[in-house]
Amino acid sequence: ASSDVPFSLFGVEVPIISSYENIPSLSGYPDLADALETMKYVEAWTPIVSAAAFLEAGNGSSRTAVPVFGIDPETYFSVCKDIIVKEGDTGMLSRGGIFLNERLAREIEGDMGRALVIGEPLLLSMYSDGTFRIRKGVFSGIIDYTSYTDPLDRVVLADVTIVRSLVNYTLGIIDDQGKDTTTAGSSDL
Repeated sequence: ASSDVPFSLFGVEVPIISSYENIPSLSGYPDLADALETMKYVEAWTPIVSAAAFLEAGNGSSRTAVPVFGIDPETYFSVCKDIIVKEGDTGMLSRGGIFLNERLAREIEGDMGRALVIGEPLLLSMYSDGTFRIRKGVFSGIIDYTSYTDPLDRVVLADVTIVRSLVNYTLGIIDDQGKDTTTAGSSDL
């Protein structure tokens, strides 16, 4: 989307001290998806909603800043084929799930003094636009990248609905009677 400042998947590229600045969302997602499907040079694509947040585990015994990608698990892993699912069911990423990179998971387990348990709650929180937002998901598994880099080792994959709600993205829909049925945190991009 058009913006006065440059953005990447990890957020605004111009440092802002006071708060996280949301990446402008793309409007007309169904039309964009249809267009991508018909482009002969596009082999695969996947939608991502990204945010910068604090991840909290173990009732507050571990808290760390992370980039969070809200993903569609059906397409994300077909585009990012080098991701290894070490533990868990990626289908949970459509049902409130959160996956951690193996190195990040081990760091969190060290902070907590115990192993993470599939199904335990994880909190994501952020400050943006003068307000705090906290959203809860469940630890659903561990992934690993074939190459090791600090930014990728910190990426958290989460249910897109959680991330949309965290960054306060809404989806506006006008039904066939002209009524606005806008919802927060829709599973669409």
